[in-house]
Amino acid sequence: MRIAVTLERSRLECQNEKVGLRAQVTELEKSFY
Repeated sequence: MRIAVTLERSRLECQNEKVGLRAQVTELEKSFY
């Protein structure tokens, strides 16, 4: 049971990192235009 919770947490953290990276790229693109 604990393993499933850990996997879920790591999966959510991975998604958060992807969203954060996408937001950084968006900010960079805004600064270029």
